[in-house]
Amino acid sequence: CAHHKATPRTISMRYSIIALILTILTTSCSSDASMDFLAMQYQYIAPDEVINPASEYLIVIGDIQEYTQTFENLDYLIYSLDWIRNQNNNYNNIKCVLQDGDVTNSNAPWQWEMAREAFHHLKDSVMYVWSTGNHDYQWVGETGTQISDRTSTLLNSYLSNSLLDKNIISRFETDRYDNIILRSSLTARHINIISLEFGPRPEVLTWAAKYVRSHTNEKFILMTHEYMTDEGERMKSGKTFAYLQFVDIPHTEPDEIWEQLVKPNDNILCVVNGHNGFCKYLETENDAGRMVPQILFNLQYQVNGGDSMLQLWEFPMNENKVNISVYNTLSGEYKDYEQTSYSFTY
Repeated sequence: CAHHKATPRTISMRYSIIALILTILTTSCSSDASMDFLAMQYQYIAPDEVINPASEYLIVIGDIQEYTQTFENLDYLIYSLDWIRNQNNNYNNIKCVLQDGDVTNSNAPWQWEMAREAFHHLKDSVMYVWSTGNHDYQWVGETGTQISDRTSTLLNSYLSNSLLDKNIISRFETDRYDNIILRSSLTARHINIISLEFGPRPEVLTWAAKYVRSHTNEKFILMTHEYMTDEGERMKSGKTFAYLQFVDIPHTEPDEIWEQLVKPNDNILCVVNGHNGFCKYLETENDAGRMVPQILFNLQYQVNGGDSMLQLWEFPMNENKVNISVYNTLSGEYKDYEQTSYSFTY
């Protein structure tokens, strides 16, 4: 199936102009200056045969910090979001987009603006949610990498969208998006999404675990930023960025997330995370004897900030199965790389 592709020349031309406009905005306007010029560049992309009309989909987009801090890379994110919008317009079976943290590289307002206006390309056709990564907070201190204030993230000023707000079923804090539970809209599957902050506070894990235990007839996909190493192992306590960066701020680490939230609750289907490496899968047995998939997907180290790649989660109709693959929406090819394809049942 043919695609309408953006060429390197058009990308370069478009972002020379965008770089100029952004320079003007960031030097002469306030931090809440509008960048609606991005949202006007909607691209038509033909139906892609990679989408199975008889299935439903979730899509995961790994860390996008290299997209949102680099003008020449942003178009690769925009193209992938245009692809999602067009495929959903064609097939009406993409139910949610999950972004697993590091929306920005330095929590700068202009980077959040870039992310927000890029995701506006979904045009309220597909629900999306972002989680906070360590780069989505203000860094301070002697090393310049310490996080002393969780409220410093600007995520809550930029994430709100109508489909997300409509589908939130629980929040840890009123009017905030750091820690939420939402419906995925997968037909009759009763699968919800738990999105947790970077290095969740102990009370956040308690809140999430209580909700999961009280809704045993529902299933959950847990998303948080830091969880697995680039070798595909769960990160050990004292070896994480949360441990290094939070200063006198309560937090938990991946082993605690596993022991307190995932391992005891068999209705948590899997864990989605980013932060390290590229794409890895880990299976660990929970208290019910089921092997729980833990899935890492991170774009930041890839060419062009991510090269318009997505992780497709296919849910075939009438099957309790998920097929996961990494797809380059720009080239129309699956990523040929270790551990980019994976399936599990639930």
